[in-house]
Amino acid sequence: MPAGSRFRRRPVPDRRRGPPERALPRLNEQALLAFNLGEIRAAYIFTKNALPSDPFLLPAHILLGKIYLQLGRGERAERELPVADGLGAHSSLILIPLGRAFLLQDKATQLIAELFPLGTIAEEDAAVLALRGEAHPQLGELYDARRLLSLTLIRVSPPAMGNTLPPVEEWWG
Repeated sequence: MPAGSRFRRRPVPDRRRGPPERALPRLNEQALLAFNLGEIRAAYIFTKNALPSDPFLLPAHILLGKIYLQLGRGERAERELPVADGLGAHSSLILIPLGRAFLLQDKATQLIAELFPLGTIAEEDAAVLALRGEAHPQLGELYDARRLLSLTLIRVSPPAMGNTLPPVEEWWG
């Protein structure tokens, strides 16, 4: 930089190491915005560009798992979501996507063995029960599927309704 110059040179980012640190929040924002707008491929690119410089970026791992689900890549989502779990992600962000990854891969037995309602958030518990209910028909267990799906309906129906939903048998025929 010549003496007396009013402009500072910008550091040239090393392309092998990923974007500079101050660009990470921007990449995360762009990835999340693209994902919310349905631009899954763009979100994938932004997220993958953010991970080389900070492999411990928790939101990127969660978003990448959800992106893989949108792309129908259950096996990759199943690998990515436990990474986010290991980095300290709350289980409410991991359980449902992981269950969907299991269903995409026809791993009903693993889903039933590993995913349980936590008893904390009614809607989340209902979603876990619904996933378990979706897994049982893959194993030929229709009675268990009906039972879990009716439990799901009871959990998500508002208390003001008094859980007066019709029996599941009326819907399943």
